[in-house]
Parts: sequence; C-alpha cells; structure tokens
Amino acid sequence: MSGDEGLFIAAKVQDTPMSLLVDTGASVTILSEKSFQSMNPSKHTKITPVNTKLVTATGTTSSFIGQTRVEIQIDQHKFFHDVLVADINNDVILGIDFLTANKCDVLLSKSCLDVQGDKIPCFRYSNEVSTCCRITVTENVVVPPGTEMIVPGRSTGHVNKCAAILEPTNTFVEKQGLMIARSLVHPSQGIVPLRILNLQDEPCKIYKNTVTATCEPVNNSDIQEKPTTVTPTSYNIPLILEMSTP
Repeated sequence: MSGDEGLFIAAKVQDTPMSLLVDTGASVTILSEKSFQSMNPSKHTKITPVNTKLVTATGTTSSFIGQTRVEIQIDQHKFFHDVLVADINNDVILGIDFLTANKCDVLLSKSCLDVQGDKIPCFRYSNEVSTCCRITVTENVVVPPGTEMIVPGRSTGHVNKCAAILEPTNTFVEKQGLMIARSLVHPSQGIVPLRILNLQDEPCKIYKNTVTATCEPVNNSDIQEKPTTVTPTSYNIPLILEMSTP
C-alpha cells in the first residue's frame, strides 16, 4: 500500500494536525519520525528504545526508532496511547491496538470511523486536481444577529495534500440566509475554518454535520497572497478572497 492509499481521518497528535491511516491490518499504531519532529518541541515526549521490528507489506523489515506515549484527539475525543515511532510515509498508522482499546469500529459502507458512538468521516487522498470535497460544521453553532464568527469545519470526502478554495454551497446560503467567505484553506490539516456572517435580525442555528461549502484544490503557483488584518481566534484564519451573498 502506498502512502496515499486507504481510509484516513483528520485528527491531532500532541495538538498537531495530522492525517491518520486507519489500518485494521496493522497490529500496532505507528507514528512517523517526520511527524514526530514536526511537533512543537514543547510537545515532544520521551522515546524509549524497543527491539521490535517493523515488517512491511512487501515482507521487508526495519527497526523501530522507539516507543512513546502521545495524546491523540479525534473530533472531541482525546486518548493517550503508546505508539511506535518509525520511518514511514504516512503521518500515523492507526492500528488494531488503538481501535480495540478505544472502542472504535470501521464502517466501510459509510466511509467513517465509529468512535464510541460518534461517526467520524473518513477520506481518501486523490492525485486528481479536479477532486472536490464537502465541508461540514463540527458542532452545533448559533450565529447571533449582526455577527461574524469563525466556525470549525471538516472535510467529509476526498482531499488533497494541497491548498484548496472554499466555496459556500447555494443550498446552505439560500436556506440559512448567511454569508460565508470564499477563502484559501488546507482540508488535509484537519480543522477547516469557516468565516460566517449573519446580517439578519434573528440568530441562526447551524447543526453539526451540516454541509456548508465545498473545496476545490488549487496549484500553489496559482496562489497570490495579500496582507489582511484579522482578529485573533482559536482557529487559523484563512486568506479571505471575497464574500458570497445569499
């Protein structure tokens, strides 16, 4: 299996967004050395040497760098789990040890991972630039009248490891009467910030898993950034290109 094949979920390891390959054929959970090094140094945990060997699908073997204990956050669920560190292509391989210990079930027919009763959408990477994915909100949100908010979203379909243009869906805009900023985002990093504006006189409630927008991958060479002044929030603010009106 190549590094981009299989079902993935967006999650965080030690507060760092990563794509986790859900692999029921792997007996252990593995964190790549590259992903470990990409974490904030303050989040690094001690790696203990191990004698276990990594056996690949082709039958070749290599040594694990060691074992460490990390926090894995999937949606609102947080788990502490012992993982093996190795030189692999994927950010993380989520093995059967994690799935069993934390009551996670892979629902292939629905392309999702059931985590203690919550259905977490899975996705597949695609090399096709034309591939689109849908963006849903991750929690119930009430947008007060005359208010602009940054709402966390996530991808429910195929994503690329590249930037993408977020476009509001006509159905959401017409039904809710809200404005959503057209922006530059990175769906593969997990949380997708949705900049939503309510110009109505009444509050508007958006329910969890509501489809709000789609993402169209773009080439990095086509991106032209311009400085913007934004208010700090708990989410990364995307580059705002224009507003879509209802």
